[in-house]
Amino acid sequence: QHVTHTHWMLREVEHFINVAEQRLSLLGDARGALALMLEADDIVRAMSEPTARPLREALVKDIHELKLAAETSVDTDGIFLRISDLAKRVDQLGLPHYEMRQEAPVDTMSEDMPEDGLELLGARFVTFLDSLFRYQKHVKSKPMLLSAERDYLAQSIVLLLHQAQLALLRGDNTAYHLSLTEARERIGLYVRQQTKETQFFITEVTALGAIQLSKNIKK
Repeated sequence: QHVTHTHWMLREVEHFINVAEQRLSLLGDARGALALMLEADDIVRAMSEPTARPLREALVKDIHELKLAAETSVDTDGIFLRISDLAKRVDQLGLPHYEMRQEAPVDTMSEDMPEDGLELLGARFVTFLDSLFRYQKHVKSKPMLLSAERDYLAQSIVLLLHQAQLALLRGDNTAYHLSLTEARERIGLYVRQQTKETQFFITEVTALGAIQLSKNIKK
């Protein structure tokens, strides 16, 4: 019975160690790996088996290394989730757009227009100049997009955010920051920034871009 119980506890320790290694190698999550290794150490200590001493020595050594790594590691899971939330919010941004549609012609001719002759020609020329002046005076702010272009822009921003997530998992600082910088620049170019949603989005992208990733720690 004692042997069976000890065997079961060792299997549980092995499970904790394997999961800790996966979190460390795939996510670079030193804090999560540390918590799992501490659980494994508690189980070995509770076994009260003299033959398990070498195993516990190895666990303690790894725990000390993970404690040092955890002090400089980033919250990969948290950052990943923050980027995922931004990707879901892209459709809520104020991307300017317009639809191509037939407009009814506007009759700019005055009821007092001359009927014919040079006076009619002169009046039409004045009307043309007036319409040209109104066009040139039109305030052009951010580019207006067709609906298809708007959808493409939104998809490109989402793609850049996903690229940032992949770079995060690889611990690739350069690709991570380039993706977030490009996403922020596209938003700044096309999005009307006066909405609270857009202001939050830009603030969050900027904050995420300021994070320096630590390289994945491999055992």
